[in-house]
Amino acid sequence: MKLQDRLNIVELNEQYFNYIWQNRRKEDRKEFLVLGANNDNIKVLLNCKLKFCAIYDDKPVTAFGAIETDYCFFIWSLSTEYVNNHWKVGTNVTIGFLKGLNSFPVKRIIAEKWLNATKQIKWLKMIGFKQTTYRRKENGNEFIWLEYIK
Repeated sequence: MKLQDRLNIVELNEQYFNYIWQNRRKEDRKEFLVLGANNDNIKVLLNCKLKFCAIYDDKPVTAFGAIETDYCFFIWSLSTEYVNNHWKVGTNVTIGFLKGLNSFPVKRIIAEKWLNATKQIKWLKMIGFKQTTYRRKENGNEFIWLEYIK
């Protein structure tokens, strides 16, 4: 069976989000901990207009979305370990999502990453993101912006 036959993209709901949050991969646990996310405040991601869930073999494997501002989209994702073990799923979902965002008039697509998330930064660069000069520090942790080059 082909990947596309086993993969469905649906609007993210609270049930899917809770499943992914409870089963999130270790690097997402670390990064969201650094950001101060917890069971209560993380649900703000459910309020953004563009939010989706990838269902693979009838299981939610990744939640993703974009927060729109006047000048850019800030993209976010939260995944289970399944995505690490089946990286083609995550890559196909992300590239499809980025292509969809390109249809909006907003010119920039930004991913903010914790500087210690080296594996995720490397992967973002592999699919077309370029590191910008923007950096910020919060609670002793450094974050960078990567911009998707259309």
